[in-house]
Amino acid sequence: MNRYQEMYQQKKMTAEQALELIQDGDYMFSAQAAGEPQAILSKLQHLKKTGVKGTTLNTCLPPPSITMS
Repeated sequence: MNRYQEMYQQKKMTAEQALELIQDGDYMFSAQAAGEPQAILSKLQHLKKTGVKGTTLNTCLPPPSITMS
């Protein structure tokens, strides 16, 4: 395995693990079209389980029907 493959393996994580890195008040920006992270956006409800509050998601595409309080 080369250096870049090793770095990739160290950084690779599930959508839930990535969402757990988000903290209260964080500002998230989503890429659009083919660059949109579907796996992460489809699991945004996971933030409720982590108790994160006051986050903002900015996307250029129409948002899905997700209510976060």
